[in-house]
Amino acid sequence: MNKSGYLFPHFNYEEILDGKEPFPDAKPATIIHAWTPRENVRKFVQEYQSRFPSTKLIIHLEDNEVSILESAYQCDIISLQRRCLEEPNFNWNPRLCHPIEYREFLASSDAVTLLAPSLKELIPVPKLTQDITPIFELEPESSPETKLAKRKSLGLSEDEKIIVYPGGITSSNRADIRELYLAIRILNQEGIRCRIVKAGASCSDFESSFEFPLDEVSTDIGNLNVEEVPKLLAIADLLVQPGKDNQFNRDRFPCKIPEFLASGRPCIIPKMYEISEDFDEPYCLFLEQSTPREIAYLAKSIFQNESLANQLGKNARRYVEKRFARKRNYQILVRFYQRVENAEHSLTKPPQLQFVQDREISQQEIHLLKSELEQKESVNKSISEELESLKEKSHHIEQILKEKEEKVRRIESTVSWKLTAPLRFLRRNLIDPFKTKDTATDSVTVEEQKKTIETDLPPKGHPSYHKEYYKYIAAEKKKVTQFIENYSESQTNCDKISIILPVYDVEEIWLRKCIDSVLSQIYTNWELCIADDCSNKPHIKEVLHQYAQSDSRIKITFRKENGHISQASNSAASLATGTYLALLDHDDELAPHALAKVAESISTNPTAKLIYSDEDKIDQNGLRHGPHFKSDWNYDLFLGCNMISHLGVYRKDIFEQTGGFRGGYEGAQDWDLALRFIEIIPSSDIIHIPEILYHWRNIEGSTAHNIEHKNYAIAAQKKAIEAHLRRTTTKAIVKSVDGFDWKIEYEIPTPQPTVSIIIPTKDRIDLLKPCIDSILKKTNYSNYKIVIIDNGSELEDTIRYLNSINSYENISILKDSEEFNYSRLNNKAISATSSEIICLLNNDIEVTQDNWLNEMVRHTTRNEIGVVGAKLLYPHNHVQHGGVIMGIGGVAAHAFKYLHRDDDGHIHRAHLVSGYSAVTGACMMFKKSLWSELGGFDEKNLKVSYSDIDFCLRAGKTGKKTILTPFALLYHKESETRGNPLSNKKDSTQFTLEMNYMYGKWRKTIDRDPYYNPNLTKDSEDFSYSL
Repeated sequence: MNKSGYLFPHFNYEEILDGKEPFPDAKPATIIHAWTPRENVRKFVQEYQSRFPSTKLIIHLEDNEVSILESAYQCDIISLQRRCLEEPNFNWNPRLCHPIEYREFLASSDAVTLLAPSLKELIPVPKLTQDITPIFELEPESSPETKLAKRKSLGLSEDEKIIVYPGGITSSNRADIRELYLAIRILNQEGIRCRIVKAGASCSDFESSFEFPLDEVSTDIGNLNVEEVPKLLAIADLLVQPGKDNQFNRDRFPCKIPEFLASGRPCIIPKMYEISEDFDEPYCLFLEQSTPREIAYLAKSIFQNESLANQLGKNARRYVEKRFARKRNYQILVRFYQRVENAEHSLTKPPQLQFVQDREISQQEIHLLKSELEQKESVNKSISEELESLKEKSHHIEQILKEKEEKVRRIESTVSWKLTAPLRFLRRNLIDPFKTKDTATDSVTVEEQKKTIETDLPPKGHPSYHKEYYKYIAAEKKKVTQFIENYSESQTNCDKISIILPVYDVEEIWLRKCIDSVLSQIYTNWELCIADDCSNKPHIKEVLHQYAQSDSRIKITFRKENGHISQASNSAASLATGTYLALLDHDDELAPHALAKVAESISTNPTAKLIYSDEDKIDQNGLRHGPHFKSDWNYDLFLGCNMISHLGVYRKDIFEQTGGFRGGYEGAQDWDLALRFIEIIPSSDIIHIPEILYHWRNIEGSTAHNIEHKNYAIAAQKKAIEAHLRRTTTKAIVKSVDGFDWKIEYEIPTPQPTVSIIIPTKDRIDLLKPCIDSILKKTNYSNYKIVIIDNGSELEDTIRYLNSINSYENISILKDSEEFNYSRLNNKAISATSSEIICLLNNDIEVTQDNWLNEMVRHTTRNEIGVVGAKLLYPHNHVQHGGVIMGIGGVAAHAFKYLHRDDDGHIHRAHLVSGYSAVTGACMMFKKSLWSELGGFDEKNLKVSYSDIDFCLRAGKTGKKTILTPFALLYHKESETRGNPLSNKKDSTQFTLEMNYMYGKWRKTIDRDPYYNPNLTKDSEDFSYSL
């Protein structure tokens, strides 16, 4: 090192070009090793070589410069190169490559060094190349005192887990870094206080891409001097380099990785960057898919295993010393420099770009550019109209409230109301006191209620603040208290419930809390069947004997050998004499009214065979968070994730018929049991209790969180689902969605059934043409036809376009000049086709993925399925439609509206195939035979709105299910063609008529959608909790 702290003298470009001599002998450079072919580097090198032509040039490629350009300018490289020709004076960013000149620069070089072998594809002509790795020297680790002082200077809490990321967020890596932030949010929601300390600049739109304030999970300290980075890394409990396995990441090797590994802190990096080099010890954990939940899972594994964290940190430093050693890499470079020096000087040109041969842009392209501009203006106009519509709806609701208030005022002013006032007084003072135990609650003011809630608040930052769940808990407590006070066991006619409790080496405090929660049940006709799975901890027997002696309803058995949870559960079940078996884990808790609610449900549904409830998590302090508010029975969702889970209650005779729990399915044994249950019972005997009756213990050190658990549990899940599919003779394969949930890919029949894509339209070629083009270019399903039903187009451009595509073999055009009637248009087009399958598609839809039609057909051909919908996105990549939920905001609304496309929503449902009451007709598929059976769409009562929802609900009445697959993903500009139904008086009147018709026909489903939990709000589509 010299006095400046660097190995070599440092000069800037201006100093060199102004004549400052970099070498003692005052001779020009023999070789320039240019770090990247970016503009500022290129201009300096060319100026230097113009003065010293004998200087040879090596260019280093560290990243895929084309990908960086495309990401920065949000445009493909061909379009950028065209722009160079059309706008020769355009001011390109000097810190990036020039779209054309970089090729000339690389072609003029004598050699190229590469950080990743795949970068060789960027070199336009053959060149001498050398793969190199970063050079890194180990520095002494910081002392604990230094780390603590640094943490304090940044205002970080001692009990927070810290993840440090000391790099800039650019347009190229923002998607990967976003996954890291979401992972930290998940960790906090699951009870692990965690924060990211971020240094460096961020692109402008990064923070706005989140639906929560970033300061909840991050501390941004801005730009940092390079010598400060090791000090910052030293305070980390974990370092993470996220990155999905895509072309951009495969073409690079982030320099932060050796820097992270050298810090001695545990690291998580993408699997694609693993290079063993005969290094046998684990030096970090690897990301397979780099999803938020995978990052969170691996982070949790490190946070909860100190020995693993220390081992990874030590091994990482040894790995850096071996792989990134200065001497090893210097030798490689010196040999390469000698080869370049001895080689002949290179002066080659790249091949001419193909499009340069014809610089004229056709009139058609100009027209398309204008159309794009008009389309964007139209989108802006649509957003403005939507805002105005929301204002109108708000005003309408205010008017209704005023009318209701006026109605109450009129009632209270009537003679009869005044005459009965004494009776109401007598009831409050003579009758009501005997109906409750505590009359003081009747007089509690709003202010006192608020004060009570505030005193019970969890500590700031606790996961229960997510979506204000703590407020839900406060309201729930009042309802549960009232239920308990009014409860009478004689009201229920239910047999004994046997609680199955397998136990193994659980801490005494959690075992006692678990058993105490059973003893606290207000329903008394139960027995607790406990099987100890040959525990090693001595307190287990003592505690179990103590409880068994205190209550005759508690039965215990001690297994002589450890058989894992399946065999231990079977041993517990062998003690049971009840009609129903309720499953309980040894560190979890039941709500005090859990069994009473189960008994009440069985009394109401005497044929019930399988009952399940909602659940949440509970931490070591007894604070609840992370609720799972479930759908009523939803087969397709159940195959994607275990939505039964806790509390699960099973008929004992059916349990015995299935053979009980099976060995080899540990980690998914309850899912496997439920899958075998549903195969032999009717779905009407599966009952959902929409109340939280079970609290799942979420604590550090829990078995479910150990790193060893992941692989065997996930493998068991897949094995259980595959076994179910074999038993039901279903031709399908099971694929992982994100490493935790599942997609069932049903086989498409051979030969492929014919699909007719029905598109109603009128004028708006700016919408129709992109729609048709996207179908033709991006659909890999071969057996389809397009049927356009033209509702009286008048514009010449539209008529010309329709005439031009009418000759296409797989496109036909029908005419209908009558007044707009969505139901009639679709009925007319469907009647004219002989296809087996119908796909309704709006003309403002654009296809994004080539497999969209395959994904919908594979479900439509299933016997039990009636209607299949797709996941639709706004052009800004937020969800427009993820299924239809009845009763939100009126008749119905779209699930997960405005959720980011990458977010998985409430309990991952936005990423999974799921049943819904309905889906939108903007992209809807069904068999033509179902359409015939239902008599088509309702042309009389539902001409404009709701006919798609009505169709789905009528299909449901025949036993045919409606599902949504998020694996069919399309863009939807929503109501671009027709506009807002409330925008004029005529349309508003029609909309009101159709809304009233739906209320009259489907009131029960609107009031209680079976696919939406009643504990979730009906005020918005984001699955918030009803407070």
